[in-house]
Amino acid sequence: MIKLWIEIADKTAEYVAKNGSAFEQIVAQSEANNPKFSFMKPNDPYRAYFEQKVIEFAKGLSMYFFP
Repeated sequence: MIKLWIEIADKTAEYVAKNGSAFEQIVAQSEANNPKFSFMKPNDPYRAYFEQKVIEFAKGLSMYFFP
């Protein structure tokens, strides 16, 4: 389950880094009731991980945790 969560967070962060905050808002709204995307909610404890991955992907520094 953790592997799946990290894969979803990483892939979403990559797309947000490429497509911007408007894309992030669209995904957050469309997946608001999906627990697999809870990391996108402002008060979620894993929000910081997601935000850091967005920064890393934007700078070209990040790789996927799981190949």
